[in-house]
Amino acid sequence: MKRTITKENRIDALFDKYIFECKLHGYSADTLRNKEIYFSLFYDFAEANSIKTTEQITQEFLNSFVFFRMKKDIKEVSVNSCSTSLNTFFRWLYEQGYLSHKLKFSKLKTQESAKAVYSTEELNILLQKPETASFSEYRTWVIINYILGTGNRISSVLSITNADVNLIDGFITLPHTKNKRLQTVPLSSSLIFILKQYMDIRQGESTDKLFCTEHGEPLSRGGADKAIRRYCDNRGVECLGHHALRHTFAKIAVRDCNIDSFRLQRLLGHSDIRTTEHYVQMFSDDLKQNLDTFTPLERLLQQNQPKEHIRIK
Repeated sequence: MKRTITKENRIDALFDKYIFECKLHGYSADTLRNKEIYFSLFYDFAEANSIKTTEQITQEFLNSFVFFRMKKDIKEVSVNSCSTSLNTFFRWLYEQGYLSHKLKFSKLKTQESAKAVYSTEELNILLQKPETASFSEYRTWVIINYILGTGNRISSVLSITNADVNLIDGFITLPHTKNKRLQTVPLSSSLIFILKQYMDIRQGESTDKLFCTEHGEPLSRGGADKAIRRYCDNRGVECLGHHALRHTFAKIAVRDCNIDSFRLQRLLGHSDIRTTEHYVQMFSDDLKQNLDTFTPLERLLQQNQPKEHIRIK
């Protein structure tokens, strides 16, 4: 007997329920958008194969979707991102009783590549204060200083309001973080000075966003990306994006500042210490390069080194 397709077991209707619950749990707009994009890819593939209900989905079909994505010459990392997102939906289907057994998209083995970071020479160029009357250029310089000084994600940076900034005590309270946890960001003395000058120029109400357009409107993520790209281009520096600024912060913190994983985790806002340890491991080669500059033994030997060497006859 042919099963009747009802709204209850159609995967598109169930995905709508899933997204509704994600919204109730406070998922960010970016996360929800990515979930919808990845599901759309899967749903188009399912429709092309006359798959419409959860009862029709098998592990073999999920594997065929992954293989289909591989044949389109899509990067392995992108294939895995799609699989990770869809796996959360299928885990929800199982937990809610819409699947009789667990189904999971396979993850591809990938060759890890080094995260892009800015060189010391490039940083010296980017951090040179612009002599300009352009508010946009000056604001972008402040944003670059801020990310290199805190390691915050761009989404968190753009969510900061004037009221979130406490220059007297030297910290910023982030109103928006990826893991939804309240995060207090300490500010260095140099960054406090830069922000004070910027806020004297920026002005605005306490509820206004700290980083705005020339017309005082909140700066969008796309606007920030364009501004950083234009800023780099004008200085002859290849733009690696705002992610590279955050990665550069992590690299310098590990390599030059000898920050431990737990402190770095708090600064980067990672909910899982394993993510932070991945950063530390990633920059292990750089640790070897400057080993003589910050190991305890070298520091002690340099401090206690006699002014004159005794010659052995």
